[in-house]
Amino acid sequence: MHGQLDTDMGWSLMASDNPGGVTGGGRINICIWGDDEQRMTEFFNALAKGGTVEMPLEKQEWGDAFGGLRDRFGVDWGVNIGTKDA
Repeated sequence: MHGQLDTDMGWSLMASDNPGGVTGGGRINICIWGDDEQRMTEFFNALAKGGTVEMPLEKQEWGDAFGGLRDRFGVDWGVNIGTKDA
């Protein structure tokens, strides 16, 4: 199952479920996608409090900044910071 909500603030919230065979993680993945570096970094840092950063929020080979974490409730998150002109 996949879903996407686009906000008036210029960022999107996307979610998908993990297949039943996935072990060691939660049952859902959520990704926040936007181009406002400050806001996306704030989201990442807030979600990381009490959780585990699995991939630091940093520039990736595809050009965007991306980071992954598991929050304190066991939900897996990805935060992607795209470029405004993409």
